Amino acid sequence: MSSFRTIARVQVSSFRSASVVPVMARGYAPGQEGATASSTGFKNREQAEETAYARKQQAAQLAKLREQLAKTEEEKARLHEEVKKLEAER
Repeated sequence: MSSFRTIARVQVSSFRSASVVPVMARGYAPGQEGATASSTGFKNREQAEETAYARKQQAAQLAKLREQLAKTEEEKARLHEEVKKLEAER
């Protein structure tokens, strides 16, 4: 068991003494972290998509309200006709 520790230490110590250690790492330009989120084009595109979504939702809500208004007006007209008939029978 002691021989295993010795071998491990030798490998580690020889690895540390190496002047160049090959490491796979992606290099980033300094100050570019999160560049996509802070770019003007991305921000404008995101705002445009949010605006389009909001307009679509408002249009759907407006259509629903117009449909309800039309139903209410039809009911109002029907009730006016009923009132006229009742007044004529009097």
